[in-house]
Amino acid sequence: MTDNRNAGENAARSARLAATQFANEVAWKRPHLDILRQEYKGQYSILVETVQEKILMSHRQGRLILPNLAAYGNRVVGVFSDYGGEHKGSRYLTYSVLVCTFDIRDWLAATIWKIRKQYQLESKEIAYKDFRMGQILRALPDYLLTLDNYLPGFLLTLAVQKKAMEALSPTSKDSRNLLEAALQSIGVEGRKPQVNEKLARIVELVAFLTALLGRDGQKVFWMTDHDEISPTNGKHEETLRAFQVLLDVFCRDDQAFSLVGGALPFEQRDLGMLDLLSATDICAGAIAEYLTQRDIQDPDKIVVKPGSEHVLQWLAHDGVGLKKMTIVIRKGDNASIESAAIEFVPKNPPKNVTIVPISM
Repeated sequence: MTDNRNAGENAARSARLAATQFANEVAWKRPHLDILRQEYKGQYSILVETVQEKILMSHRQGRLILPNLAAYGNRVVGVFSDYGGEHKGSRYLTYSVLVCTFDIRDWLAATIWKIRKQYQLESKEIAYKDFRMGQILRALPDYLLTLDNYLPGFLLTLAVQKKAMEALSPTSKDSRNLLEAALQSIGVEGRKPQVNEKLARIVELVAFLTALLGRDGQKVFWMTDHDEISPTNGKHEETLRAFQVLLDVFCRDDQAFSLVGGALPFEQRDLGMLDLLSATDICAGAIAEYLTQRDIQDPDKIVVKPGSEHVLQWLAHDGVGLKKMTIVIRKGDNASIESAAIEFVPKNPPKNVTIVPISM
């Protein structure tokens, strides 16, 4: 019995040491985070300015440690994005973006495939709309834990109250015409004004996060969900063109990406890609639902879709490799716009969270 206990303790100690080494290797130490240029002040959207402000504030407080996406020789930055809250019942629009190490995708896919087989998920996409499916609910904790422990990346979910978005969106015909003309100048055309506005918001946010976390010489691959900003392959090429232009705006003087590309979810399913995109899908859905419920319910009476509690609990802590941030922008008193980084505090903290020291 003693030998078995000693063997178990030694294995646990080795696992903690390995996790600590990995966490320190993939932590970005002495980061350069203030990338908004003075000459473009007043031209950035309030969404990007808010994200920059909250990241800088959290870093100064020692609360946010961003990932080093060049660790272990990673050559490609993977970017995955999804959006939620557009249905009538939601009071919030959500934009969830995962920026991560891309070279690890095959190994990560093989690891998650074991979870899929264990819970008989096979090729079923892990999607927020399917959270009532038993196999997904049972697989969800292991799927989230795998992302935490093995994926170096940053997952940002930005929630914007629809009332606030109405106040922030261009209302005059001249403003909309200026945006349309700017998009047409880079070959993005033939879209409705509201789609132009959504495209501009998403592409600017994704470009900002990619430039913030990417390193000089790396390649970039961006996968966005099928959506009105990229309804066809042709329109998606236009979206990528806008992304490239804004990446150049956000890149530091000593930073340039060697290749920028992207895709919509492939017709022939690539589960490795979908499992990364799923992280943004479930966060966009769960956050939109939770914040809407919080606006209309007593906090103690909030009831979310089964499975959402796993996601919200997961967002309450950073992983060994994966870091997370959730930000809300909403209308305050006297028509003001207020923002905050949301800190989730689980009532029943999970027992399988590994706490490791990171030396900065």
